[in-house]
Amino acid sequence: MDPIPPPGDEAAPLDPAATRTLADLAAAYWDFGLDESPANCTYLGIDRGQDRLDERGPIARERQERVLDGLLHRVEAVAPAGLSPEDRLTRQILLRSIAEQAEALRRHGWEWDLDQLFGPVVGLQDLATKHRIRAPADLDALVTRLTLVPKALDEYVDDLRDGLRSGRVAPRRSYERVLAQVRTFLATPAASTPFFHAAGRLPAAWPESDAALGRARLLAAIETHVRPAFGTLLRFLESEYAGRARAEVGVWSIPGGPEAYAFAIRRHTTTTLSAERIHAIGREELERNEQEMLEIARAEGHAGDLRSYLDLVSRDPKYRLPTREAIIARYREICARMDARLSMRSGPRAEPTGPSTAAWSPASGARARATCGSPRPRPTGSTTTTVRR
Repeated sequence: MDPIPPPGDEAAPLDPAATRTLADLAAAYWDFGLDESPANCTYLGIDRGQDRLDERGPIARERQERVLDGLLHRVEAVAPAGLSPEDRLTRQILLRSIAEQAEALRRHGWEWDLDQLFGPVVGLQDLATKHRIRAPADLDALVTRLTLVPKALDEYVDDLRDGLRSGRVAPRRSYERVLAQVRTFLATPAASTPFFHAAGRLPAAWPESDAALGRARLLAAIETHVRPAFGTLLRFLESEYAGRARAEVGVWSIPGGPEAYAFAIRRHTTTTLSAERIHAIGREELERNEQEMLEIARAEGHAGDLRSYLDLVSRDPKYRLPTREAIIARYREICARMDARLSMRSGPRAEPTGPSTAAWSPASGARARATCGSPRPRPTGSTTTTVRR
């Protein structure tokens, strides 16, 4: 990629046309992302595609690859010499992001997409909890989305069947966890699933007759469309996929796996380091961190090992926030410090939205996942893991 000149470099005059073209391409790329992912629009609070679900399958992927390749060629055609240093950086980011998104489509990751954390089984449930209900049209859109769940899960099964044919299958551990999630969902009453979450968020100004009709429509959509679709998925997992998941956890063990993993490293680390070197760096950092923690323990007069010190700290009341209000206050303090640091580089940011104290209860708090932003119920059948060192 082209080098970024330092601020104030006037080696070439700026080209206003190139600047406008780049801005238009950046907007087109953003618009493409919103068109292709109505779910992301919902998470971002954008009223767009609220009656649609993200598409899967070969037709969607071919369309996406065609658009991405076109965008990539158009960005490459913008001469960097006529851009400001900031716009040259924008151009580089666009080139990298578009190229990597296109390459991901050629790595066949959908073929082994049995994912208990971010797969459709959890994602569809979570999306329903984020769908905003402010007017009758919003409820109509959500009901339409629920009627599209069978199509979404059919596309998902077709993708997994591609993996069965190619030998690109999910690890057995992921298979077992997703299977358990589907079974748990089907054993849960419709009104207790996240798909019914919107029933508790209907506008208070709605007449009770309208609210009751809305709740009835949601229940009907879950029972008529969502639950049978999950049942079809369960039958596929229990029959066609049974005994086919791979024993090895590592993606290296499937066709094209080493190349897919190398791409993932490059995409997520922006380096060409090997997996072995990245692992070594992680171990080195962990050892350094643990040594620093042990030094703190020694400074406080603790003579035991690090594990015993961490256990001691976890039991000490002075390290615990006593109330929900204290937790929220600490959260906002952290956000304020982060915003102060970020504003030094990118200017003022919007006021962060934190979790509401009213939304937390001792019963739900023990099971909920901590997220930055408004809290959400845990999708039926999902698991949460707490990692302690």
